[in-house]
Amino acid sequence: MDDLRAVLDAAGSPRAALFGTFEAGAMTALFAATYPERVAALVVYNPVVRGTWAPDYPWGQTAEEWRQALAEVAEHWERATLPPSRSAWSRRPEPVTRSSSTGSPGRPCLGRPRSRHHVLVRRQLDRHRGVELDTAGDGFFASFDGPIRAIRCAQAITASVRDLGLEVRAGLHTGECERVGEKLGGLAVNIGARVSAAAAPGEVLATSTVKDLVAGSGITFEERGEHELKGVPGTWRLYAVA
Repeated sequence: MDDLRAVLDAAGSPRAALFGTFEAGAMTALFAATYPERVAALVVYNPVVRGTWAPDYPWGQTAEEWRQALAEVAEHWERATLPPSRSAWSRRPEPVTRSSSTGSPGRPCLGRPRSRHHVLVRRQLDRHRGVELDTAGDGFFASFDGPIRAIRCAQAITASVRDLGLEVRAGLHTGECERVGEKLGGLAVNIGARVSAAAAPGEVLATSTVKDLVAGSGITFEERGEHELKGVPGTWRLYAVA
């Protein structure tokens, strides 16, 4: 789904009709359910529900039949394929790592970590049913259908980007929001942004509202004291997800 969304964004396509065949049927169906605003229509042709036999899927191949089929493919693959034509080969784009404009050898360009960061964040938003509402630079603003899902997503994002040598700050708040076109606004949104700014690198910071709503879930918190949030009246007690 990350690839499909990237292609739509690169093509400047806000909505598209999706046509999924075989294994792609499940992916396009999931994309349509996750991002209905990006899908004008969905067509599936001979979609595959699963790959192997099960009691409720008796026409599927067994695991042993799959292994045998894969072995035959591996054995005969070279005879079943043709080398690319010279004209097709000449049109292949050069890899981006060969371009001198990306920086000196051994030093990655700044755009590469940012791109990978965006992919990792969106992957976790997909997994936790988060809705991306806005992106500014390296920052993401997303909504969730429950505070536990938001906490788990923030934890997953924080952990996954460490492989890139990055630390992120995450702020969580639950409250009434106002719908402004396709975006959300209101005091609750401002509070969430201020909480994020107050978080330390690698920290998932939440308001007491979030903490109280997940009582009994097994999620533990460490108190971070009272804070004044810029543009928000009063003081707010904040908690770091342990």
